[in-house]
Amino acid sequence: MNTNTAMLLCPEMRELTALRDALPITQTQLAQRLGISSEAVSVVERGDRQSSEAWRRRYREALLAELEEIPEGSKSKLHTIVERALIHGGDSPLN
Repeated sequence: MNTNTAMLLCPEMRELTALRDALPITQTQLAQRLGISSEAVSVVERGDRQSSEAWRRRYREALLAELEEIPEGSKSKLHTIVERALIHGGDSPLN
């Protein structure tokens, strides 16, 4: 990522990408959930295209939907922390 591109990657998008990586949910899985190509997800995650607030909301909702498919007994502490972070929009999940 060059410095010009890095400016397009807002802090919230960096956090959302890190949360996706932590789950792990692939770009392809997320793209399928969003009804777009995995390349489109990759372009935004790299910062090659700026994400709108609406796009970030859809991204967050798609991650939450993926998390909801994990049976409660199978969720790790990490899953719970990521879920709280997504629900609270970046607020500390441990508060």
